[in-house]
Amino acid sequence: PEPEPSENPVAAELAPLGDNLLWVAHHDNTTGQWSVYDPNGTFSPEMLPLPPGQSAEEITSLSSITRLAPGQIYSLMVREDQTAVLGGVSRTLRGGVVNLISW
Repeated sequence: PEPEPSENPVAAELAPLGDNLLWVAHHDNTTGQWSVYDPNGTFSPEMLPLPPGQSAEEITSLSSITRLAPGQIYSLMVREDQTAVLGGVSRTLRGGVVNLISW
C-alpha cells in the first residue's frame, strides 16, 4: 500500500485527483530511465509515451517518483476527464489517455 499523503509528498501534490489518478511517470532524458508513481497498481510500461527507438520490453527497471520537480514533464493517467489544480496550475486532464504536463 502507498503511504498516506501526509507521509508522501507526491501523494500530497496529486491529492486533488483523488481516486481518479491511475499513475504518473517521468522520463529522465539524461539517463534514459523511467520513474513511476502508481497508487493503484494499474501501471505497465506498455502505457508509456516512449521516446523514438525505445520499446516497453527494454524497460527493465522503474524507480519510484519521490517528488515532482518544477520544470519537469510528467505523463499522467486518470480514469475520467477532470479539471484540478496541480502544482498551482489549473489543468484539464483527459481520462484514459496519457496527459503530458509540465510541473
